[in-house]
Amino acid sequence: MRALVLSGGGVKGSYEAGAIRYLMGERGRQYHVICGISAGALNAAFLCQYRVGEEKKASAALQDLWRGIDNSKVWKRWFPFGKLHALWGGSALDSRPLHRTVRQGLDRDALVASGRKLRVGSVNLRGDYRVFREDEECIVDAVLASSAVPALFIPIEIDEQTWVDGAIREDTPIKAAIDLGADEVDVIVTSPKGTRLTPIDDPTGWDVLMRAIDIMADEVMEADIQIALLYNRLLDAGGPAPGKRHVKINLIRPNKVLVDDLLDFDRKVIADLQLIGYNDARDQIPI
Repeated sequence: MRALVLSGGGVKGSYEAGAIRYLMGERGRQYHVICGISAGALNAAFLCQYRVGEEKKASAALQDLWRGIDNSKVWKRWFPFGKLHALWGGSALDSRPLHRTVRQGLDRDALVASGRKLRVGSVNLRGDYRVFREDEECIVDAVLASSAVPALFIPIEIDEQTWVDGAIREDTPIKAAIDLGADEVDVIVTSPKGTRLTPIDDPTGWDVLMRAIDIMADEVMEADIQIALLYNRLLDAGGPAPGKRHVKINLIRPNKVLVDDLLDFDRKVIADLQLIGYNDARDQIPI
């Protein structure tokens, strides 16, 4: 059973959409399990509305979604105090436009009926990490929670608890896919290995916050990948790994930093990232 795992990264989710255009749209690659975190949770949920066998249709719908995205569909500034709203309101940006975009585009009944397994991760303010399923009543809220960037986007209330971006704890949910029985996993990550970000001259507090979130996500992402690969190496060497099995992992990732601003949903940037993702998937996944 093959699974698709999608990491987070704000606008870099469009890189994943480009890779998916090649994997599902052109290759017809089938996934019974799709797992995602943050922007990857959004992509995963939109794909899981379509049945196995409808890969081209699913990919085309995801491309259409991203072609229609810009900042106005994701966030706006709070009126009248802008980013200062975070001091008492819980978020520096008003992410209700994203809520509308997701609620208009996601159909819980379609998620349940498709037959695909969807898993998205989020973290509550007690530090508990939870994986949500496609058949839960709160799944649309869970997708929004997984993409609620801490301090920047509005946190989401589920079961009388406050939930935010799952990338705080796990940015590449490979374990969720393996736990569901996947023996081959295509993993799309949105940062290169050994990321070296562009220096910022005279950074503002906002610049520091955005860069800290990016660095944190990259570190968590790399740890998730290395743990999965470590178990494979251990099993290949005949070492003890109780309860573990060898899982083929196909990794797709860029060879350079994609963007500096994760929340700049400029349409040209999105189109460029989609093309890079398409080319990387074509070059990095064996026929």
